[in-house]
This record gives sequence, structure tokens and C-alpha cells, in this order.
Amino acid sequence: MNDEREMILKMLQDGKISLEEADALLDVLNEPGAQESGGFAGPPKTEEPPDAGDARGDESSSHRDRESRHDRPGHAHEGFSFRGERDEGVEFDLSGLKDLLRTTMGSVRETVEGVSDSLRDAFSGLGEADVAGAFSRAMGKVRVADEREVSAETGSTGSLRIANSWGDVRVTGVDASSITARARITCWAADEELASASLEQTRLRLEEHAGEWAFSAELGSARGTRVDVDLLVPRDFHVTVSGASGDLWLEDLRGSQTVNTMSGDVNIASLGSGPESRHRASTQSGDVVAAELSGQIALNTLSGDVAVNGFTGMLRVSTKSGDIRVTDGRGSVELRAVSGDIRAELLELGPEPVKLTSVSGDARLEIPVGAAATIDAKSASGEVRAELDFEKVSRTKHHLSGAVNGGGLAVSLSSVSGDVTVTDG
Repeated sequence: MNDEREMILKMLQDGKISLEEADALLDVLNEPGAQESGGFAGPPKTEEPPDAGDARGDESSSHRDRESRHDRPGHAHEGFSFRGERDEGVEFDLSGLKDLLRTTMGSVRETVEGVSDSLRDAFSGLGEADVAGAFSRAMGKVRVADEREVSAETGSTGSLRIANSWGDVRVTGVDASSITARARITCWAADEELASASLEQTRLRLEEHAGEWAFSAELGSARGTRVDVDLLVPRDFHVTVSGASGDLWLEDLRGSQTVNTMSGDVNIASLGSGPESRHRASTQSGDVVAAELSGQIALNTLSGDVAVNGFTGMLRVSTKSGDIRVTDGRGSVELRAVSGDIRAELLELGPEPVKLTSVSGDARLEIPVGAAATIDAKSASGEVRAELDFEKVSRTKHHLSGAVNGGGLAVSLSSVSGDVTVTDG
């Protein structure tokens, strides 16, 4: 295998390029005249094992489709410079090959089994069934996995705190007086012996501390171990879940719940037992999807959409970059988006004011037919529309205020650069 192929595979191994990019680059090298059109310059090759943390990032960022796709977007930038976490750069000068690379990238298939002959040739001598395993071994990411279970008698009420650094967590409320956790543990390492050792050293913990139950995993190797866990929890428990990378699900719980993850989607459904229940869910990078919630609800994401289908109580939602959609709402809302559209449909109004605020996006609110409300809607540079029968109204292109059905609950909508619409239905 020539130096250029080894370098491409090393970059694939280190997570500096995607599978599709490696496929395309190898195709380029096989084109007649490719060596004369451009070349590679970079640091000397090293036998240092790859950073298992890269495996973590790749796995978590594509988890939703991890079993069927390799769809990480390509980074074909001018100059083709890719750098790892320790700033060990690999610079390309592909100049005349750029158009050829783009053409090749357009025809790359998505799965390991469907990669081009160029990528298969890099692992020549292997059968069709061995290609996926060869990729793992060549990338220094040998994987071993095991399924384990822990349980404890807890009583039907109490609290549970769950901490998981990497992996998905699903919590389901059941009619029981015990907690059961079923986990799939996956360990990556440079060889099978190291991966198996990490797996053997990983322990699941379900313990009580000062009246509160806690679930966690003691990892054999923190940088290369993923734990995906399903927990069955007494329905009246209060649950707190914290994750660094992975998707989180909570459903069928009557207590108050708190969910936080740095990178991953949050999915919550059928939570709460009345107005006193409190639920908080947040993610730094991911979507929040919720349904059938009751109580005081706060949902937040920095980069992602928020969708709520059914709630009763008070709903507060904020996102920096993403859209907000609320349907079948019964109560009050306070919805804020910096860059995104807001749409809310309320079947009943609650006792607290309704407020929709978007900096760069449209805001649309549907209130119940016959609801008594005092409306104030404005946009700095967009249009303001109202499809209501006002009794008293003050209207301009960018501002509208007035009362419907005698006036009542304060309802406000505002946007800086989007349109604002209020209607009933």
C-alpha cells in the first residue's frame, strides 16, 4: 500500500475525514495522472493508537442512524486542511483534483457494504462479510459488547438520579416498587484484549445515598466506553437524568422530572400528575420533542427545534437556533426563539399571560374561539396580521393592539424581522 493510501486510512482512523471522503480520495488516487496533478504533504506517519474519544464523538453524533448510515457531512474546504484535537494537521494540495473529487463525492454510496472498489482495494484479500470488521481493526477501534442488568427494591415513591457520560438513556414509569436497569455496554480499544479488559472492568451501580437512589456506570475506560441503558422506575418517582452525549427518553412518570444532556435529543411524554408537577428538559445541541405533559414545564435548547404536542399548565420554551411548535395546548405559554419561527395552537387559555417572542423569525398564535383576551402584536420590520373580531383596535402595518370578547388575558407577540399573526380556531 503506497504512502498516500496509508495517509488516507490514517485520517479515516483518526476521524479527520469521513468514510465518504476516504472513498472519494482513494478513487482520485486511482485516476490516471492523479499523482502528477497534486500531492500530499503532512507529518510523518505514527504508530500511536487512535484516540478512542474520536470513536465516541462519531458514534454519538450519528446515533440516530448509526446502524444503517455513515452520513457525516463532508468537509471539502478550499485547501483541504483537516486538524485533530491536538492540532496535528494534515495538509493537502489537490489543486487540479478538486473538480474530480467533487464529481467522485457525488456518486459515493452510503454504507460500508456499498463503498467503491478503491476503498475495497485498500483492504484487499478480505471477503465481503469481513469489510466492516476490517474497517474497525484498521481504524484501531476493535469493539466488544455485553448486556447486563441490575435491580433493587426501592418502594413505590422516591427519587432517582441517573448519570451517563456517553450513551442513550430511556426511563419508563411502571407500576412497581423496584428499579430495574438493563444496559448494553460497548467498549472500543486498539485491540480485542484491551477492549475486553475495559468491558470486564465496567460496573453498573444502583445504590441509595441519603434517601436518594442513584444509577451510574463505573467505566473501565472512560474514553472508549458507551453505555446505553433502559430503566424501569416506579411511576411516582422523581427522576433526574444527566448525560454528556446521547439521546434521552422519559415517559409515563407522575413525579417531577429533570433532563439535561450536552449533545443529543430529548424526548419526553406522559409526564406529570397535575399543576404541581415540575419538568425541566434541556440540551445544548439537539431537538426537544414532548407530548402529553402537565404542570410547570420548561424546555430549552441552544441549537435545535422544540415540538410539543399536548400540555396542560404553564409551558416555557426557549431556543437560540431552532423553531418552536406547540399544538393542543391547554394553559399559558412563554415562547422565545432568537433565530427561528414560533407557532402555537392553544385549545384553552390559562391564568398567566401568553407571550411569543422571536428575534429573527415569524410568530403565529391561535387562541380558542370566544376567548377573552387583550392582544398586543408588533414587528420591527415585518407585517402584523390579525384574524379576529376586535371590539377596540389600534392598527398599523407593524403594530396592532385591541380587545376581543370584552378583553381579558394579556396576549403579546413580537418579532424583530419576521411576520406576526394572531387568529382563533
